[in-house]
Amino acid sequence: MDYDHLVSQIQQLGGLEGFIAKRAMLEKMKDEILGLPEEEKRDLAALHDTARERQKQKFLEGFFIDVASIPGVGPARKAALRSFGIETAADVTRRSVKQVRGFGDHLTQAVIDWKASCERRNPSQA
Repeated sequence: MDYDHLVSQIQQLGGLEGFIAKRAMLEKMKDEILGLPEEEKRDLAALHDTARERQKQKFLEGFFIDVASIPGVGPARKAALRSFGIETAADVTRRSVKQVRGFGDHLTQAVIDWKASCERRNPSQA
């Protein structure tokens, strides 16, 4: 084999630039592979958080406003909450309660406090 033939073969294979590009690509792949355990850890933590939030929501769905004892919130106000789709502790947010006519800061806080008391009933789930 002569020199020109070898140069021709190297050029067909991509030459020095091709080698450098492939090496960079392989380095990037190596970095991605080495990062997989950390990515898996983050993904598992996110799944755990999501599962915990779903478990909490399911738990709070068992506490109905209709049968709750909330200071200042009688049957008429409970009906108003229901009309806004707030039926259980799971439905309660400060924003959603404030949208209900007749619920100012004081009554909204009473409903928020009731939800918090529901969450404390089973700390392993809420």
